[in-house]
Amino acid sequence: MLSPRQIAPWRRTFEACGQRFHLRRGVFDPARHLSGVAFAEALPHVIETQQIELGTVVDVGTGSGVLAAVVAPIAQHVIATDIDPRAVRCAAENLAGLDVEVRLGDLFEPLGIHERVDLVIANPPYEIGDGDHRYTSPDLLRRLAEQWATYGDHLLLGFPADDAASLDFVGFDVHLVEEIPTAGRPLGIYRGDAPCAG
Repeated sequence: MLSPRQIAPWRRTFEACGQRFHLRRGVFDPARHLSGVAFAEALPHVIETQQIELGTVVDVGTGSGVLAAVVAPIAQHVIATDIDPRAVRCAAENLAGLDVEVRLGDLFEPLGIHERVDLVIANPPYEIGDGDHRYTSPDLLRRLAEQWATYGDHLLLGFPADDAASLDFVGFDVHLVEEIPTAGRPLGIYRGDAPCAG
């Protein structure tokens, strides 16, 4: 349980896909950074056109829960994970009333050793740092690339369409299925399929 000191006050609200979301201090802002909302708005269409069967979905690094909220109505069950207790609290509040389990932990750590999902969705923080010192986190991407197929049959990854080389560099075996223009960098939605996926 989080103490009152650990629970940051609401910072602001934003709308995405016809839903209102609250955002706490310290939680990634998908509206300000463009990619999260763009990914959320495209996700149902991409799932349909890619013909991905949805039983259980895991949203890794859920933040405010916007991606989990969008897939909840079309999946049988959704699990949302985040390493930050503030994000877990924020997502849990935003996802109340939906069939979404919000779990605290790093990447797939909150999943059981034999827990497997049909789809992994992730929009990793690819620009971290401040001002002119922003960079892609190769460690996070590398761990995601190494682990996702252990837990999921399919992957839909949001990442800049103009930076596929970073995904190749860390070992992702994915291909671009959709490019979405934003006011910033174009967002790519990349698909991966686990070797054992049918």
